[in-house]
Amino acid sequence: MPEFLHVNSEDTLKKLNSNKKDKLIKYYMDGCSHCDDLEPIWKLVESRIKKDHDDSNIIIVQLNANFMENADVPNVEGFPTISMIKGGKKIEHKGARTEEAIMDFFNKHNLLTTQSGGGKHRRKTKKKTKRRTKRRTKRRTKCRTKRKHKRSKK
Repeated sequence: MPEFLHVNSEDTLKKLNSNKKDKLIKYYMDGCSHCDDLEPIWKLVESRIKKDHDDSNIIIVQLNANFMENADVPNVEGFPTISMIKGGKKIEHKGARTEEAIMDFFNKHNLLTTQSGGGKHRRKTKKKTKRRTKRRTKRRTKCRTKRKHKRSKK
């Protein structure tokens, strides 16, 4: 099961900085009305992740803006911000602030490293693309020759 961490003290900040796992982070600031609006949605997201995912290689973090400067994660300018830190790289969620949109973002970026295969499918796609290009070229040349003939008749 993923670890859940609310960084609002020096102790939890140390836990965050010592951990090298992938992170789903909600950056928030006290007194921000948008952050307050996101709080119940974030609770739903946390409960769904707790229920549906047993991946222990990820941490779900709520990071208070007061501790952001000393945290070993990329800083943000606006609040609230949701991002995923995967392999040290930040992927920012730019979609809606709804439970479904955040879960889709989490699932999409959490599964990136576990997907494999697909080599044969890619080859077939390339062949189809070449065929389509040939067909389009033939069609274009036919259309051009028809236009030339119509012009010369007039």
